[in-house]
Amino acid sequence: MWEKLSDALSKNQSVSMQTEWIQEIVKCSLNGAMSRRVFMAGASSKDASSAFWVGYQMAIQKLFSPLLNNEIAAFVVNENKSSKPADWVTILEWKNEQWHLSGRKDFVTASDQIDALLVAANLGNAEKNNLGACRVCKLPIYAENVVLDDFKLPILSGLKKSRASFSCVEVLNENVSKDDGYIEYVKPFRLIEDFYVSISLLGFLTRLILKSEIKGAATSEFLGEVSLCYEAMLSCEKRVNLSLTENSVTPDFTVELFIKKVGQLIVSVLKEDGLLGSCQALKSDLMILKIGKKARDIRYQRAFESVLSIT
Repeated sequence: MWEKLSDALSKNQSVSMQTEWIQEIVKCSLNGAMSRRVFMAGASSKDASSAFWVGYQMAIQKLFSPLLNNEIAAFVVNENKSSKPADWVTILEWKNEQWHLSGRKDFVTASDQIDALLVAANLGNAEKNNLGACRVCKLPIYAENVVLDDFKLPILSGLKKSRASFSCVEVLNENVSKDDGYIEYVKPFRLIEDFYVSISLLGFLTRLILKSEIKGAATSEFLGEVSLCYEAMLSCEKRVNLSLTENSVTPDFTVELFIKKVGQLIVSVLKEDGLLGSCQALKSDLMILKIGKKARDIRYQRAFESVLSIT
């Protein structure tokens, strides 16, 4: 671990440089273990934005590889600050022997780095069937009638953020998911994104600690915890991959416990006097950990209850 970490620390990867790294990874098989590589990529990151981008994009590639053709993409879900189809107005309809997408989305991540949009949409009434009423469709980033408007958020400033609107955008039939998009993609993505983003951000914080001149018991304790997490990554990743293979949306307690542990470790570093507690910009960036916290807590509780039911 420490030898590889030394190599990672010698780099200073920006968002665009991490995009190039991801493109190289995508050309190879993603079936093997990626968690430790994601950790090292986080440790090679210039800032929290590029570390987040690594974890986010790894989750995209893991979940959507059947829809992607070695493309870098953003998963576009939320409307009205909601990831639930009941709150969406974006509609995918079959008209004149062609799929058409219309609507709007709140948020597109790193719109200047991607080749495609993966848009979650409700089916029009005529298309609804027993497989569910939601689909995910792939669009080229510069498809006709797709409009991206820039907007700013006070977190992860290194990532360009956009809002998207779609006006009767034509979608190829092969670029529409066959099964329910919410069950097969939206719900699993929460878990997979939490897993890889937390690992990459942990790598980035490890970089900051090791590059600082601060030493002492708190640093030693943090690095000890990081080492334990590093050893646990492969086992947890196997369980994540298994849940993908089995299309299971049941939370795995081991995975949920790992994500919770990493999140707590990251937060504890920011609170510890003398470590990174004075890095206000970093604190703002890591507000990203609070997004989806309620959903993570629910997943954890359900996983915990499932263990109790077995015993």
